[in-house]
Amino acid sequence: MIILIMVAIEEVLKELDRMNKYAIDYGTGIVDKVEARDIYEVQELVKERMTYTGENINIRGLEGADGEYAVSRWYPIQPKTQEELDDVLVQFGAFGYYSKWV
Repeated sequence: MIILIMVAIEEVLKELDRMNKYAIDYGTGIVDKVEARDIYEVQELVKERMTYTGENINIRGLEGADGEYAVSRWYPIQPKTQEELDDVLVQFGAFGYYSKWV
């Protein structure tokens, strides 16, 4: 009985430690493939890598994360309204901003 419980716990820990695969499409022809525990970890990675491209950025789940999807939209304006300001993930001065993930 104890051995079965230990095996079950080991399987759960392996599942929690498993890395999923994601594709990051920067809209410029560059697609990075990364491994992460979840899509939120990928979103943080992308936020650190964002540059001014004028294109939406898409994250698509691959192995282990099929069906997961997120997009940060590019808006070529300086946010002015409170709604726009609340939606800013990363801003590039007056050139525009990327929206929070949806």
